[in-house]
Amino acid sequence: MKSQASTKPSKTPKAPAARAPSPAPTTAPNSVLAAALPAKAKPATEAGPGVTLPSNTRALLASRSLEVAKTGAYTGEKALPKQIAALLMDGVRKEAISDETTLSGVLANYIDEGMVEVYSIRNPAGGAVDTWLRFTCGDTEVGYIFTGNTLKAIVGDQDIQPF
Repeated sequence: MKSQASTKPSKTPKAPAARAPSPAPTTAPNSVLAAALPAKAKPATEAGPGVTLPSNTRALLASRSLEVAKTGAYTGEKALPKQIAALLMDGVRKEAISDETTLSGVLANYIDEGMVEVYSIRNPAGGAVDTWLRFTCGDTEVGYIFTGNTLKAIVGDQDIQPF
């Protein structure tokens, strides 16, 4: 027969050992956005300056924390503004998924119907405005998101991937 254990503690519990305070960070945050976020909060996708993006375009379009506005839709080389054409070609080169090297070739052979939609993405709390080039390839939503002239993210099948 087993003896029953006593319910009285045999020793008083020890207090946890005191720790030295953590040293302060020696470097500044990599971005203004990182400095504005609480220490444990992490953005879904952060790739360079500009706005913090969700992981896919459905969430981006439905976002309540970002202002997403369609600023234009262009079909064909003549309709596409030069700045947007330059961004599109930069995205195609950096993504390296198409062998097309000319704007006319990209619009005719890579982008469905040669149509590119342009959106602005802005955080109402401040910061840079991003430009989203949205189009389809083989009925799949793809595109590029830029901060200024810098490619920030590539959209593939609605997923936003930092570049």
